[in-house]
Amino acid sequence: MRPLARHDVETFTERRPPPPLAGSLTCTWEQQVGRDPYVQRTVPNGSAELVWSSGSPVRVVGPQSGPTSSVFPPGTIRVGLRLRPAVAAALLGLPAAELRDVEVGAGELWGGCTAALDDELAAAATPAAALAALQYWLV
Repeated sequence: MRPLARHDVETFTERRPPPPLAGSLTCTWEQQVGRDPYVQRTVPNGSAELVWSSGSPVRVVGPQSGPTSSVFPPGTIRVGLRLRPAVAAALLGLPAAELRDVEVGAGELWGGCTAALDDELAAAATPAAALAALQYWLV
């Protein structure tokens, strides 16, 4: 993937979902970690998310009941799709409440069908390309 710009700091961009996914997602996002480890603090938003981080398979992050913090190593690239609560149960195959405060590999919910997606995301040339692939898979 393309390295960060010269200033080399953490960036996070949240966007409205594309029109075909507006009924399923509240937003999409991209994140790049610069040359230093990054501590990310999150607050509950009531949503489950599909999240891909460079070097890892796609994960399903359940709704959070409290704030959390995670440390991401330098160079980490992450993309995500924030699911509308009503859509999460249908997509995940179980009530989102069963995933409260849980993060699980997408393959654990959907089996081997996510392996090709993981490969495509790992080969993406840019964070935007990885996000586009994740959105296309969701459709």
